[in-house]
Parts: sequence; C-alpha cells; structure tokens
Amino acid sequence: MATERITSNAGSATEPLSTPLDIVCDMEDRLAKVYDLLTGIVYAGEALGDGGSALARIADVARDECEHLQDFRDKLFSGLHPNNRGTGQ
Repeated sequence: MATERITSNAGSATEPLSTPLDIVCDMEDRLAKVYDLLTGIVYAGEALGDGGSALARIADVARDECEHLQDFRDKLFSGLHPNNRGTGQ
C-alpha cells in the first residue's frame, strides 16, 4: 500500500524512515558500498586474467549502473533538501 511507511535496516530496525529525504539520505551509504564491492570484483576479475574477463566486465557494467543510480539519488537529494526548495534547482 502506498501509504505504508518504509523501514530501514540501517540504524534502528524499528524506527521508520518518515520522509523521502530520510530515504534518499539512507541510499547514499548503501550505493557507495555497492559501488566499492563492484570495484573489488572488477579488480579480482582482472587479476584472474582471461578467465576473469567476463566477471570483470559484468561488474564494470553493474558499476556503471550504480553510478547512474548515484546521479538519480543526488538529484533527488537536491530536490528534497529544505535549503534547495523554491530555488528551481
């Protein structure tokens, strides 16, 4: 249901994220962790040589998508942040 509150596993598991800005802020660290993990997989795949090239490529494509998600998150943050409201940014 669209009116249900979303809860976060970060911090207190029982404390709901009450605003869209809270959700966007929670995304930042999670996206950074995923990006770092994918970077590690790229390096591991490259270290394996020819046998790991497919793994490195898959992780690199996923990392590019993660960057796009980070860009979307940044736009949402800018739009939702109280200091930016009404400025047209």
